[in-house]
Amino acid sequence: MSAPDRTRAAEYADAFETAQAEFIRLVESLDDLQWRRVGGNFPQRLNDEDERRSVGVIAHHVALSTPWIMERIQAMLSGRPTAPFDIRAMNARHAEEHAGVTREEVLALLRASSSRSSRRRCERSRTASSTSPATLRRDRCRWPSALTGF
Repeated sequence: MSAPDRTRAAEYADAFETAQAEFIRLVESLDDLQWRRVGGNFPQRLNDEDERRSVGVIAHHVALSTPWIMERIQAMLSGRPTAPFDIRAMNARHAEEHAGVTREEVLALLRASSSRSSRRRCERSRTASSTSPATLRRDRCRWPSALTGF
């Protein structure tokens, strides 16, 4: 990977870490009423459908989807094909299977995903060149897992 590509990848990783940490803080801040509230697609509907899942189910979907999305991104970047999927069916099945998900379950998934992503990033930084942005941020590998991602 060229130096500009490593820099861009590190910038994306930083942005992902920030977003993941913010999402964890948001989930932690929700009260029971907010957790059960039905989400809304605003300002527009996605896939020509309106949201019918609770905020808790949506948060669980995000927690479960992060590793899957990262795998798809890595496959695309390496030129491997990705399998097509029906997002409506996937969302409906997930909502039915996880209607009663708790905030604690979602936070555990988010933190575990964050920890795994952080370890992968640290492993990559140890094998990167000494001038890569990931290597220059090697100290981040010792941060608590809840504060790191990708």
